[in-house]
Amino acid sequence: MSDRHFGLPAVVSAILVVLIGLTACGGGAVPTVAPATAVPVVQLDPTATLPNPTAAPVEEGTTIPIPVPASMTPPSPTSAPADTPTPKPTDTPVPVPTATPRPVSAPTATSPPPSFDGTYILIVNQPSGETYTGKTINFKIGERDAAESTVWEQGGVDELNLTASSAAQGGGKQVLVITLASRSGLSRRGGILAAPLLQAPPLAPHVLVGTASVDGTLVPEGSVVSAWIDGVQVPGSEAPIEASPTALAGGSGSVGQTLETIGENLVRVWKFDPETQAWTFYDPRALFGSFNSIKELSAGQFYYVVTKEGQTAALNGQARTLFKGWNPVVW
Repeated sequence: MSDRHFGLPAVVSAILVVLIGLTACGGGAVPTVAPATAVPVVQLDPTATLPNPTAAPVEEGTTIPIPVPASMTPPSPTSAPADTPTPKPTDTPVPVPTATPRPVSAPTATSPPPSFDGTYILIVNQPSGETYTGKTINFKIGERDAAESTVWEQGGVDELNLTASSAAQGGGKQVLVITLASRSGLSRRGGILAAPLLQAPPLAPHVLVGTASVDGTLVPEGSVVSAWIDGVQVPGSEAPIEASPTALAGGSGSVGQTLETIGENLVRVWKFDPETQAWTFYDPRALFGSFNSIKELSAGQFYYVVTKEGQTAALNGQARTLFKGWNPVVW
């Protein structure tokens, strides 16, 4: 093993010598190659001790101190400001055209008369020997003076709601009166008594209907309303407060249909009964539908038809000429 290692360099050296010589001769004649000299082979002493290789000294690394950062408290995280959303423009709604409602024709049926709670009907007659035209009528609710008043009118029919204070005690001269409830042959509501029996019909009375209240409260049923002129109670002008009246079935309606040829020119109709000396009436206004005392127009009977203006109208199948005011008509 050792001989192989040391013989190989010698052979290599000999080959190199030959190559060098050839190069030195150039391109001329081929030089005579000298016989190769045998290269002595160096015999290694097997007993020789090979020196141990010296280990290269190992440099000790210098420890480089690494600086340790001082402990620091991490700062509290700051919340990032929230982005304020930019408002988006709102689309303007497109107006939707509204359909125009078509007018609905109102029914032509006659509305029922309104109902009344705690009402009175007061008949103010002009007695024989008295003249009431143009005089003021004052009223009482029981013994209390009412705040309202009106002027007496022949054949007038008006609505008048009476009010009084609990402290308003009235005076005046009391006279003997006959209440509506005690009049022979007449109902408590709708009976109209004229003056004492006379040869000629007396003037038609002034009729008043409405409510009566004291301190803002309607008086109870049965309370009495009375009329006074010149400090004296008018004879027969006392009426009780009654509950809501009911419309006269077939009365006012049938009369209105019979007189529809007169139309809105009609003010009212009056009728005097010589036997009872009582007046009854018909007023076309819905307010008085429950108070009308003429229930029908009978053939051969005598009526007073009151109109606003003169006109010609067919009444009971006959053409009648009517003048402004009171018109005597035989039906």
